[in-house]
Amino acid sequence: YKNNLYKIQNDGKIIEEFNRKGNITSDIPGVGTFYRYYLETKDGAEVRGGFSPNYKSKLVIDYHRNIMEILAERYDNEVTYAVVMGSLGHWGEMHTHYIQGKEDSGRYPVKEIAQQYENVYAEVFENVIISSRYPREVAKENNFGLHSHSFGDHFSIYDLYLDHIQNGYTDYYTKDKHPGMPQFWENAPSGGEFLYTGDQRYLKDDHIKSTIKQAEDTHLTWFNEVWYGLDEETEKNQNYFFSKIGYRFVLDKASYSQWTSPSGTVNVELYMRNPGTAPFYKEWEIRALLIDGNNEVKAISKLGNINELKEKNEKLYKGDILLPRNFKSGVYTLKIGIFDPEKDVPRIRLAITDSTEDYLYT
Repeated sequence: YKNNLYKIQNDGKIIEEFNRKGNITSDIPGVGTFYRYYLETKDGAEVRGGFSPNYKSKLVIDYHRNIMEILAERYDNEVTYAVVMGSLGHWGEMHTHYIQGKEDSGRYPVKEIAQQYENVYAEVFENVIISSRYPREVAKENNFGLHSHSFGDHFSIYDLYLDHIQNGYTDYYTKDKHPGMPQFWENAPSGGEFLYTGDQRYLKDDHIKSTIKQAEDTHLTWFNEVWYGLDEETEKNQNYFFSKIGYRFVLDKASYSQWTSPSGTVNVELYMRNPGTAPFYKEWEIRALLIDGNNEVKAISKLGNINELKEKNEKLYKGDILLPRNFKSGVYTLKIGIFDPEKDVPRIRLAITDSTEDYLYT
């Protein structure tokens, strides 16, 4: 393998011949497969392509583990929200659609080989959410999220993606069977991107309702935005789309004791709802705080965890703020916040008009 790899890296004739003949694929036995394809765009046909390695190679498998360990050292932390499992196939999308030859070295690997790449994610990442583009055994066993790269297209979402999630499926390329992952979104987020990068048709006025319905049915939390070429219509609808997805916590009503004795308690009840498409996946605390005229917190109480408030649901949170001994009489402000317990600071903005900079709400 190393000799063949050295040859392909240093012998431009191989690449020149591939380009000159215009073949769809050019296989280098034991090394991988060059491929090209033709894509119709709004500017006409474009020729695109790439190189798919021999995934069975022990060298590639070992190198893959090495680089994943390095990536985990950098990104397995609280700053990173999720990592998409993207080591296999064209664009990391877990398919090799443009390589159809059964003997081509760059063809998508069978299950027992693919798992040597997939399992690494569960082994090296401990703190971040992993998101797989298709249901897999390692994803089911380790509560991975899922990520659709064909968003917007009705057939791709409902007849393929959601059906695979519910019932499992047989891989088109390898004929391997993979399990379903029903209700995966209860444990990890659902992500997505449009069927084609930069495709704006699903953000048009005549498609946006269908696109939002897909977000609801896939319990979408995060999405790769279309970041170029937007016009006034599609930019407006993309912003509207983002305002609907993920968790959307609303505080509809709060009731509390208007007064109490210095040694008493303050009873607090919050009526909250989540009209969004997904829950929040961490056990962050809803806290009630009594703040004096100097903006200092004088008493605090936990009312519950925000991950208990699921999408399209409402919940009553209630609790008592116990006043400490020698609590001074006076007028205090009651504020509510959703706290990151590790940093001990409020960090979630409510989906209401009167937002605040400190994430505390009166």
